[in-house]
Amino acid sequence: MQILRDFQIQALRALDKKSAHVICVAPTGSGKSLIYELYATKTNVRTILVTPLLALARQQKKTLSFKNTPVFTKEDLIYLLHTSPKNGVLILNPESFLYAHRLRLITHWKPNFFVVDECHCFWDWGEDFRVAFTLLPKILKNLHISKSLWLTATLPYQARAILNAELPSPVVEIGKFEFTKKVFLSSMQIPWQYRVSFLIDLVRNKTDPGLIFVQTRNEAEKLALLLSKHVNAIAFYHAGLSHEERIHLENQYKLKTIKILVSTSAFGMGMNLSHLRWVILYQLPPSVLFLTQAIGRVGRDSNYLDHAYLLWEKTDFQLLEGIAFNSVRKRNELYALFDFLKNSKCLIQGLTKYFENEEAPICKDKCNYCTQHNA
Repeated sequence: MQILRDFQIQALRALDKKSAHVICVAPTGSGKSLIYELYATKTNVRTILVTPLLALARQQKKTLSFKNTPVFTKEDLIYLLHTSPKNGVLILNPESFLYAHRLRLITHWKPNFFVVDECHCFWDWGEDFRVAFTLLPKILKNLHISKSLWLTATLPYQARAILNAELPSPVVEIGKFEFTKKVFLSSMQIPWQYRVSFLIDLVRNKTDPGLIFVQTRNEAEKLALLLSKHVNAIAFYHAGLSHEERIHLENQYKLKTIKILVSTSAFGMGMNLSHLRWVILYQLPPSVLFLTQAIGRVGRDSNYLDHAYLLWEKTDFQLLEGIAFNSVRKRNELYALFDFLKNSKCLIQGLTKYFENEEAPICKDKCNYCTQHNA
């Protein structure tokens, strides 16, 4: 018999009520997806699972199918029209709801449970990158679905308040941000002229699989090519690759044929990559949320203490300021990141302050700020 955690039990109890919209925040790798996996097996539960990335959708489909749960995608909408199965999970991206003909087919199936995985994208991407995320609460209402589940490990308190206000009543909030105990976080100021050589020395000594994040597709390709002269089994990954190329790389990475992947944010969100032992952010991300999501790619195996590295310097902020120029919120996110890096006495304490707006004790031994200054 499977032993459930407190937040899973609370969420399932809330969903057993006639109407409930649950916002669940729980640590990376803690089993958030198990909530909808279990609830979707109930009789006459027709689930829509909204997921942000194709790679994550493929993993979710595989997991649900393994548990003998009927799984459908947008390609199966005509099938649903003619068969109307009483149970199953329909996996869609947010943009699927923008097409009137698809929306009609979805409505005909009469879904009664709405799940949004990685729901921080509502806040992080919804303003301009993938606006469809901001429409999800409205779509939920238009479909007259009385139960929904919004899952993430990283939802800032301001975003949680906005999402709560946009959802129908009653809204149940469960959990809070917690930094994983299985990752050591290092923030390192490395000037650009030394960053490549520093990175080469860092990865050259790594024997376990890891991930390097960059900001653009071009940077992913260039950095992978440069590093391939110094390390073996390395490749790049980004959304510009073909569907077949991405699946091939994902499989090679899981099989450890490829040990190092240089990627944009297109890879790894929400995926259970428990064999990864380290992640490096080669340059400053645009927000604390992005940073924390990248860190969440590791720390999924309780038998290991993994490592996350952030490489940055002040000029990184100047580059990002140009990108954030037209958005007040993005500028505020950038300022929050600067404040976090410059003024935190403990990185883990600083993350808790950002996500929960509350004070927390220093970690003492889970970040290099503490081991260098607070020991």
